[in-house]
Amino acid sequence: MAADHDHHHHAPVSFRHVRIDDAALALIRTTRSALGDLLADIREAPAEGEEHDEATREALGKAHAAADEDALWVLGYHAAGDKCLVCGEATSALFDDVFAEGTLPWAAFVSGLPVHPQAACLAAVDEALPDRSPRGIDRRRRELMVDLDRPSPAMATFFRTDTLAHASFDLEDWANSVAEANPKMARSMARDIERQLHWVHDALYHQH
Repeated sequence: MAADHDHHHHAPVSFRHVRIDDAALALIRTTRSALGDLLADIREAPAEGEEHDEATREALGKAHAAADEDALWVLGYHAAGDKCLVCGEATSALFDDVFAEGTLPWAAFVSGLPVHPQAACLAAVDEALPDRSPRGIDRRRRELMVDLDRPSPAMATFFRTDTLAHASFDLEDWANSVAEANPKMARSMARDIERQLHWVHDALYHQH
């Protein structure tokens, strides 16, 4: 799969910490307290030249996966210009994952669409999104999102679990390992993995 991605090789990506302000953390905790607690735990970067130990990283990865269970909204990559599916106003990044190589901005999504993670908007999602068929979701994506080449929130979250659980890894190796672990994956998943590879590479190395 990595052979399909036409770019030169870079060093492995290395997650450092989360950059989030107190207001965003408080907002997240109103609807997803477990996620808020996890983000608070990794606000501080390890000291220069140090890394989280293996046990801590494994625990972070598991906590991130568990934090999504029964969530009202999920994390996905933010792009400037996204609009909330309920109120139509611009959304903003809730926090950034800071890597040695750059940053990745995260925001809230429902059914793959951006949303404000606050009570008024979350309570009106069903009314604002009566058609959740693939065609209906795709139509709303084109109305609300400016960058349609992003990986799905589900794929982005899957990748984030690995970034928290491992000190560093090569992007191409990650994509190949996922493909090898899922030899009968659907074509849509293969495309999503490729989008993930491109998005993170461009964001971290070429200021996407």
